[in-house]
Amino acid sequence: MKIILFGILVTILSVPEIIAHLSGLNLENGQITTRYSPNLDTVEPHPSAAGRVQEQFGKVEEKLISLDQKLEEKFANLDQKMVKKLDEMLAKLDQKLEEKGADLRNAMSTRKPVEIPKFQKIGVKSYYIDNTENVNWFVAVHKCREIGANLASLQSMEELKAVSENLIDKHYWLDVNDLGIKGVYKLLKSGQKAAFLHWHHWQPDNYENNEHCVELLNRDSNYAMNDRDCQFKCHFICEKDEQN
Repeated sequence: MKIILFGILVTILSVPEIIAHLSGLNLENGQITTRYSPNLDTVEPHPSAAGRVQEQFGKVEEKLISLDQKLEEKFANLDQKMVKKLDEMLAKLDQKLEEKGADLRNAMSTRKPVEIPKFQKIGVKSYYIDNTENVNWFVAVHKCREIGANLASLQSMEELKAVSENLIDKHYWLDVNDLGIKGVYKLLKSGQKAAFLHWHHWQPDNYENNEHCVELLNRDSNYAMNDRDCQFKCHFICEKDEQN
């Protein structure tokens, strides 16, 4: 019976039509298409699924906006705290400066004026010969300048002998030094090379590589120059500018 029916179909339908009918397919213009599965290119998202995705995007966007607002609030609070802290620090600094300024003004008002010692005329210059203090070379420089003078810079053998006749101790600082360039002796007052140097025998020796200031040293009743550690403490000789 089945064979008879199949024979009838063959006589009525073409082979592609028979295959399409048995397979659940459609035959349109000679092309076989499925009658059960839609064309995937034309599938549209399910309305309910699209709505859920849109809803999720909306929630994420709301969270981001909220987070941004919180960050702005925190940064604003942080800026305010920093400004407040800086203001407090500046106020404390102003207070300390005011206190230091007051202390300085008080010190200046109570400071005793420097007593200008008596200078003595020796040759063509005026000198102050200190025999009361023992100070290092740098302090000696300062003390001479406080009284409007400089450490003495002897210019000739005649001047050295004239000053030496007024000395009573062994060591006296002079203006000469080689603090700038080792072995190049200059005057602190002018920055120029010393025009006159009269050394003791075997001097200068820069003992232990640490003698860069020059003193007038009495050795065997003879005053001459000797290099000495600038921190050594002794007396000093001040010399007023010739115009003074």
